[in-house]
Amino acid sequence: MPLIMPAVTVCLFLAIFWSFKVFELNLALTKGGPFKSTESVALDIYNEAFTNNRLGLGTAKAMIFFIIVAIITIIQVRLTKKKEVEM
Repeated sequence: MPLIMPAVTVCLFLAIFWSFKVFELNLALTKGGPFKSTESVALDIYNEAFTNNRLGLGTAKAMIFFIIVAIITIIQVRLTKKKEVEM
């Protein structure tokens, strides 16, 4: 069972990667769609900071995004280590 956890992690990252790739395809085909509903988080942060010239708001969005990703990563690492120790 402990040998399966790295494979699960890789599958999780690949699934997230492909979902973002599909999301980017939607953005490319619809150019953001109505009311920018298909715009990705990273592109929204970039547009907010550099296109709209609101660096403070862009930085705040980037920090919130970083904190969310860091929390998810920490939870995943702790669960993986916990499973490895138990087995």
